[in-house]
Amino acid sequence: MSTFGDFEVLRNGKPTSVTGKAKEILAYCVAKRGKEISNEEIYSSLWEGREYSNVNMKVYYNAVKRLKDALSEDGLSELLISTKRGQLANTDLFDCDLYGYLDKGDLSGIPDNFLSCYSWGKKMLEEIRKK
Repeated sequence: MSTFGDFEVLRNGKPTSVTGKAKEILAYCVAKRGKEISNEEIYSSLWEGREYSNVNMKVYYNAVKRLKDALSEDGLSELLISTKRGQLANTDLFDCDLYGYLDKGDLSGIPDNFLSCYSWGKKMLEEIRKK
């Protein structure tokens, strides 16, 4: 997966059918590298400024469903793992350009355009570089 510039999800070199907020949820999970992320954190990060409530969470859960449906359609249903508390990416199933930097410990070398297509990308890059 490509996390620099536009987030790209490719299978056998071809783009998957994941789009919109569903794709953004996947990008967030991929960036967290297999860590379980609470539904509240994902919602609050992707829908900035919108109140976290049961009513508003319907939008989030609809996007998660669209993500799961698209992944299933593309033969990647095991890529996203849902738990009672949140979501995580199954990092055993894909390669990611970000992980190469993390594995080498080369945090300063991570390009500034990390997930630049998303408003939260710059903040997450700062968090990654602080580790």
